[in-house]
Amino acid sequence: MTGLQTGTQQTSFVAAVEWVSFQLIDTHGMLQWTEDLAPEQVRAILQQVPLDSRSNAAAIISAVRRNDVSAARRQAHRLKGMAANIGAQRLAEIARAIEHSADAGAGLDTLIAELSAVLDDTLVAIANITTAE
Repeated sequence: MTGLQTGTQQTSFVAAVEWVSFQLIDTHGMLQWTEDLAPEQVRAILQQVPLDSRSNAAAIISAVRRNDVSAARRQAHRLKGMAANIGAQRLAEIARAIEHSADAGAGLDTLIAELSAVLDDTLVAIANITTAE
């Protein structure tokens, strides 16, 4: 998939195990940032997440394919911040791993595949939250 070097299968396994230890959505963290907002404000913010996060993920993949380490790191950092701000812990951690692995290229193919899967799961959870209110 990429021109960057990829890691070993052992790195993939460790990474896959690592993600399950993080909550998909940190409800305590989400309550902290939402406590001073009206429900419609929270809904508006969360409704923007799919577009922004998918755009970031696409930009990360594109940068990795172009061997543009700087752009991959920048986009992963941006996704990490957005995810952490809304309490999407697992997504934030995978973005962090991509940000820190981009220089070495280690395991990026696996991380990107995991990013796509966790992003899908995260967006389903967020959609459930926005429709529950």
